[in-house]
Amino acid sequence: EGQPRQAASKYAPVILRCRWRSHAPSEKAASLATSLPHTTDATCASANPTAGLLLKRDGCMQKEQQVGQTLRALELLIWEDRGLRALLERERLELEDVRATYVIAMTGPDTAIVEGVEGARTLRDVRAGRRMAPLRERLLHPSERGALLEFLRQHNGTGLPKALARLAFTAAVSAVLSFVAGLGDRHDENFMLTVNGRLLHIDYGYALGHEPLDSVLIHYAVQGSRPATTLQYEELHEALGPEDRE
Repeated sequence: EGQPRQAASKYAPVILRCRWRSHAPSEKAASLATSLPHTTDATCASANPTAGLLLKRDGCMQKEQQVGQTLRALELLIWEDRGLRALLERERLELEDVRATYVIAMTGPDTAIVEGVEGARTLRDVRAGRRMAPLRERLLHPSERGALLEFLRQHNGTGLPKALARLAFTAAVSAVLSFVAGLGDRHDENFMLTVNGRLLHIDYGYALGHEPLDSVLIHYAVQGSRPATTLQYEELHEALGPEDRE
């Protein structure tokens, strides 16, 4: 659907949109379309719904897929918790509303198809958008930590409370998953936030305590220690009210 484009990143994956159709019986097609995580209401309503995909080549892709499968298995385990399901029901959210993982399908020894997360922006882009906000907004809210809230407010309008609930759930689950897997190389281009509030880690090439050599050297030089997996909780506290944080 349209022309593929190349991402401006280290391994420059090819980004494309593909039309899809359901092979489920016709009576199930509508419910399947609305449940697919990579679609939106607009694409589901279309006669030719589309999904975003990335074609990626990297010698670490097999490891990245294995880490991704592990994270998904852990996420499914977390979803079995009755308390979490009760919270989701209270917030009127479905499990797919708070999915913090994505699919990686190997197509060769070092090539893969990666699920595109619909409506996602890197944390760097979200912060950059905040810095480009109108002067009045920046004067009223001078802290860059307001970037998450401003981004979600811009895209959700009256649906902001539900988006903040998604942010709270996925931030918590992402923190647990990244800690257990020991994800490395965490920076503001390896966190993504969707327009409807899902926060997730991407790029699982470094895990189980492994870090890029340049990152290790910089941290030793500046802090005298190895890098740590971090999430900017100040930004989350700025965006979420006390109830959502709890």
